[in-house]
Amino acid sequence: MDEATGARDKVDVWQQQKPGVFSSDMAYGGEVSYLGRRGRLQLGDVIEQVLAGPATARFLARKIAAHFIAPRPSEETVGRIAGSFRDSGHDVKALMRATFTSPEFASRASYRSLVKSPVEFMLSAILALGAAGKDSAQMVIDYGDPTGQLLFQPPNVAGWPPNGNWISPSMLLARFNFVSQLLDSVPKLPAASDAARLHLDGILGASTARRLEKTASDRERWLVVLTSPEFNLK
Repeated sequence: MDEATGARDKVDVWQQQKPGVFSSDMAYGGEVSYLGRRGRLQLGDVIEQVLAGPATARFLARKIAAHFIAPRPSEETVGRIAGSFRDSGHDVKALMRATFTSPEFASRASYRSLVKSPVEFMLSAILALGAAGKDSAQMVIDYGDPTGQLLFQPPNVAGWPPNGNWISPSMLLARFNFVSQLLDSVPKLPAASDAARLHLDGILGASTARRLEKTASDRERWLVVLTSPEFNLK
């Protein structure tokens, strides 16, 4: 028995994850009331009652739209996505289809309006350089804390806050250091002559364009591309 927590056993969840177990002798078998519904409710009944609420579809639609479309999606977009989700009987495929076919998803205003999370940023850089492997994966783990996204350890049950929350001087410095170390770890860098077109769509801000003009090697060019504001956005 752990005196501090009262736990009977210590389980290292990183190495030994276990499935949940239903214990009938610990379960309450009587009727309960939940969101206006009363009865001997099972898990499915509770989920159905949550989904039946008029605010649920809009809440989920707004979360999805803020992750894939824009930091502050329009109410019209949220309403359209929520309606499709609700009309489908709460089918997640319908939710995502409505998101990706929304006019706002493909609008000019939504282009590069979202900030890549640290993991998205690091994996994008690794894939751009063709550097996938154990060493690169370890770098992603090592840079989790300085970039603000330690794998499997979000700050709370809501997960990591998106977009502008990833931008701070220390976090941007950590991204720069990650790219620099990654470039040094690649034995032979791929040619960078077309990197701006492939990974930045060829659409550059004035600052990035000026920095690229001053590069004299593939490493310098990759460093500019992978640390540019454009590469940090999606």
